[in-house]
Amino acid sequence: MNLNLMATLCPTGYGIFGYHVFKGLYDRGINLSLFMMGEDAVPWVDQAAVLAARRNTRFFDPQAPCLKIWQQFALADRIGRGKFVAFPIFELDPLSKVDVHHMNSTDQILVASHWAKEVCQRSGVTVPIFVVPLGVDPAVFYPTAPPPQGGPCIFLNVGKWEMRKGHDLLLATFNATFSEADHVELWMMPEHYPHSPQEKSLWRDLALNSKLGRAGKIKILDPVESHVALAQIMRQVTCGVFPSRAEGFNLGLLEMMACGKPVIATNYSAHTEFCNAKNCLLIEGSRLTPANDGRWFDGTRGNWLAWDDAQTEQLFRHLRHVYEHRASSENINHAGLETARRLTWERTVTAIINTALV
Repeated sequence: MNLNLMATLCPTGYGIFGYHVFKGLYDRGINLSLFMMGEDAVPWVDQAAVLAARRNTRFFDPQAPCLKIWQQFALADRIGRGKFVAFPIFELDPLSKVDVHHMNSTDQILVASHWAKEVCQRSGVTVPIFVVPLGVDPAVFYPTAPPPQGGPCIFLNVGKWEMRKGHDLLLATFNATFSEADHVELWMMPEHYPHSPQEKSLWRDLALNSKLGRAGKIKILDPVESHVALAQIMRQVTCGVFPSRAEGFNLGLLEMMACGKPVIATNYSAHTEFCNAKNCLLIEGSRLTPANDGRWFDGTRGNWLAWDDAQTEQLFRHLRHVYEHRASSENINHAGLETARRLTWERTVTAIINTALV
């Protein structure tokens, strides 16, 4: 089987997603022509496989299906004249007219959650839509023995600096929940891309010049070179915390579950595909508000979850609960482990083959 794949392999969520799909299809013997969007690739790619698939683009099959893993408002171009399948990741509700127009230019849409499918349908996407959840690599993200007792209770957040990710909410609530005397830390691993030095500085100041930041209880971790290193960090901490206003999926949250860690997350957007009351301490909310952060969203492109006092109180309670029960057996997230066993990249690739390549 031949396939023209348009994807980025850069060190972002799209890049990690694109690489796992590429490698899974490649390992199953599909003859790939890889049209990379951007030149940078995650450092741990199978270089030989990528080079072989890129060489294939010189004599690609114009009749083969084209799978494009990219943003929903940039689907105008494609490779060849075979079946055109797009797999966008988006966070807001509803989609814009531009989004809908581009998505309706395809033959088929794949989305990562039933929430995303419902947003597409409500917004006017009329081409066939299939739900294909993203995954986790169980050979990299798995539980080990918990850290020795006596250390601090460590909360971890992974994700680029962004209001959408709820970093402003997390920092404010963490500082309100704990005192300098509490044996607690917040570790944050924001991505470098795509922020300016000034923007990074503003976020760092917000974190490190806060009450607990000055007390040394908030740490900003440098990006790591591989997912193996990321998993090692995840296994050192007590709990993952993700108070996002909107998410397209949130690989870091699923990866924390795969490491057996308890997690705190909003019960909204793509989180609803794999988070529930058994595997996650949920922050409930139903009111939406125009997405406006003065940077990526200007209030005209769609809505995200409104954050009110009720959500702050829930996050406060969850943080305290994890802190007060950090030494107990309930800090092994058995339901999260079961979720992660079900959501693997192998399953994602199988679903893509069964929906897009038939």
